[in-house]
Amino acid sequence: MKHIKWQIVLGLSLICLSAVLYYIHYLIFRDAHHIFIYLLGDIAFISIDVLLVTLIIHNLLSVREKKNKMAKLNMVIGAFFSDAGTKLAEKFFELDPDAERIQNQLVIEQDWTNERFALAVTHLHKHEYNMHIDRADLEELRTYLLGKRSSLMRLLENPNLLEHDRFTNMLWAVFHLTEELIHRQSLKDLPENDKKTPAR
Repeated sequence: MKHIKWQIVLGLSLICLSAVLYYIHYLIFRDAHHIFIYLLGDIAFISIDVLLVTLIIHNLLSVREKKNKMAKLNMVIGAFFSDAGTKLAEKFFELDPDAERIQNQLVIEQDWTNERFALAVTHLHKHEYNMHIDRADLEELRTYLLGKRSSLMRLLENPNLLEHDRFTNMLWAVFHLTEELIHRQSLKDLPENDKKTPAR
C-alpha cells in the first residue's frame, strides 16, 4: 500500500512540476499557442514512446536476460552430469533389460548433426522404461548418492533452476531417492510394493 501511495505522490508531483514550468514559460514569452503546440506534440509522442520502450526495448532485454539465464542453467546441468548424472544414468540404464534396443542409437559419434541428436532424444522419449530393482546393488547406490548429497543440495539452491521444470523435477527425484535409501535400515528383502516400477 505504501508503494502505491509513493507512486501516486510522485506522479502528482511530476504533473505539478510540468504545470509550473509551462506557467513560467507563459509568463516569460506570453505565447500560449506555442506552449499548446509542443504540449500536444509531446502527448502524441507518448504512444510511440510506450511502443518503443515497453514492446521493443523491453522484449529485447527480456530475450537477452533469458539467454543469459539459460546459459547459466546449462552450466548447472553440465555440472550435475559431470559430477553425478552421467554415472547415475549408467546405473539406471543397467536396470532396464530392454535398454539394449536403443543402446546403439545413443552412441555419439563425431559426425553427429543437430538432427541426429534430436532423433536420439526422440528415441529416449519413446522408450518404455522398465526398471528391475532386483538387478541393482542398492548398497552401492546408497553409498554413491550419499557421497553426492551435498552437491545435490547446492544444485537445488540455485535460483536458475526455476527456468527448467523438467531438470528440477529430475533433480528432486534423485534427491528423494537418496533420502529414501539413506533412511532404510536394510535394503535386502524389500517389500514387493517398493520394488514395483511406478506407473507413468
